[in-house]
Amino acid sequence: MDIIKTTLKCKDAKIEIEKLTSGKNRITVTLLDKTLFMPYGICETTYPVNLIEQILSVKGPGWLCDEIMRDESINYAQDNLRYDVLSYVSEDEFKNKCILDFGCGSGASTMTLCRMLPFTKIVGIEIDDKLLSIARSRARHHGFDKRSFIFIRNILLLSSKLLKALIGSNFLPRLSIAIKKLPFD
Repeated sequence: MDIIKTTLKCKDAKIEIEKLTSGKNRITVTLLDKTLFMPYGICETTYPVNLIEQILSVKGPGWLCDEIMRDESINYAQDNLRYDVLSYVSEDEFKNKCILDFGCGSGASTMTLCRMLPFTKIVGIEIDDKLLSIARSRARHHGFDKRSFIFIRNILLLSSKLLKALIGSNFLPRLSIAIKKLPFD
């Protein structure tokens, strides 16, 4: 069986993507610019190449694997989020509720919340268009784009008077719980 490898073009790094027999992609990042920081240089992902390229274009080569692991590695952010949220409130109490993920960034924590709480509406708010674009792509990849994932681009929509009007409308569901952006997302 032939090994399928893709090399992504980047001036600061050599990035190889190898298609594994499991269907996942193994990403190997070798920094050419030794002044760059890189917490992780190898990771495996279910992400397609176009989503990997999108993350690379926004986060850069040094943070590529780190950004992917925030969403897909159980031992990275998922365990912390599960512990932080479910230590205080049982999973059942989230059913048919709405969580506001304020400052959702590129959506890694929001994806984790969607997986943890499948019967909960998740509202992700982010003002950075590039991060928002990654979050939307992740939602599509995981199949959450139609089920429980909403993004609001314009933070000015959240003025107190307008927020009160939106909560009562069909535009924004009634919020039950608000979660502040986690420091690693």
